[in-house]
Amino acid sequence: MKKLNILTLLVVLLSFKVIHAQPDFSLSDGIYRIPYADGTEVHISNDHLDHDPQGRIDMSGTGPGSGPYQIVAAADGWVRAIVDDNPLTATDCADNNYVWMEHLNGEWTKYSHMETNSTIDDAGLEEDDYVSEGTFLGYENSVGCATGDHLHFEVAVSLTGDDLVFAVDGGHIDGDFAVNRIPVFCDISLNYFVSGSDYTADDCGSTSCSGTTTFSSLTKSFDQIEVTISSSTITGSSSVSFLNGSNALWQAEDYVKFSPGFTASSGTEFIGRIGECNETPGKLSADLQTENNVEANENLISILPNPNAGIFHLKYSLANTSDVRVIIKNSVGQVMFNSGEYKQINFLHETIDVSNHPKGIYFLEIHHDWGVEIEQILIQ
Repeated sequence: MKKLNILTLLVVLLSFKVIHAQPDFSLSDGIYRIPYADGTEVHISNDHLDHDPQGRIDMSGTGPGSGPYQIVAAADGWVRAIVDDNPLTATDCADNNYVWMEHLNGEWTKYSHMETNSTIDDAGLEEDDYVSEGTFLGYENSVGCATGDHLHFEVAVSLTGDDLVFAVDGGHIDGDFAVNRIPVFCDISLNYFVSGSDYTADDCGSTSCSGTTTFSSLTKSFDQIEVTISSSTITGSSSVSFLNGSNALWQAEDYVKFSPGFTASSGTEFIGRIGECNETPGKLSADLQTENNVEANENLISILPNPNAGIFHLKYSLANTSDVRVIIKNSVGQVMFNSGEYKQINFLHETIDVSNHPKGIYFLEIHHDWGVEIEQILIQ
């Protein structure tokens, strides 16, 4: 079996990913809250492996109270699609009520079988509203092809870097253009859902992450997952092995360190990165104001993927119309890319190719009428 050996101690400065042959599903880049109102007891009937098709999750509220249970946004983002006018009598999968959200890390989440009219009428939401984590989206129900009231939840990502492609009827993703990911959740055992388990929904900031974590011995094989999120450091010894088909995420606020002999075998996906407790690294923030609906009043910038191989997708939304120019400089200030000037209105999605430049750290500058915003890019 081919192995990747890390022969010297390695401290992660930004983030890295080891992938020889992709497992069935990747772990999500985002760290999400359980998508029920705080305090709701939630039962997992089908995790990402047991669900048919795989990669999605079925869960239901079990207490306190008897429902209807409130479904909430798993992370900050935009409400991109709402279908909530199908009646409870609808049993066809194409007649499902659902919400699709786009998040600042480029991932999308879906909330299915929602109660009729609960998203628009009860939650007061419209498509393209920007909402914060924990915002009420509607009520759990069984509209569409569902057995009993429950929430069908999934995380998906576009394979093209464009907006997610899904069918209007039912909201199902097209496998040629998108793929599901295994959602990573904050403040729960293992940080991912397991069929038959029960959890209590809460905000991601309600519980601190583990402190210093040291693995003296660990082996994960096919379809097994390891997620550790630390508020301090994570250290892996020489007896740590990730075998074919396994997935792992180690995220620490200070550093991730590996001893000689640490192995990630062919067919493994391992992610090591620096990030604050329960926060998605690179997550963008926005000050929010309420005027009938929730709206963003700051500029929102997303670079996906980052790190990258020199080709990435730049999304940005400005609070006001402005003349905008995008410039990329290397670490000594030389201009490597200049977009020229154009008029920006609300939202723009650009694909930028600087793959002809050497690997390293670069700085993307967005110049607009009221200043300059700078984001770091890692080309590897």
